[in-house]
Amino acid sequence: MKLGIWIFFNVMLPAICGAGLVILCLTLKVNGL
Repeated sequence: MKLGIWIFFNVMLPAICGAGLVILCLTLKVNGL
């Protein structure tokens, strides 16, 4: 179970962070920065 949770976080957290960076970049482009 612990290994499954470890894999889950190692896959999901980078994906969430990547999505956050994409949203941030799009927001900056919309604001003209």
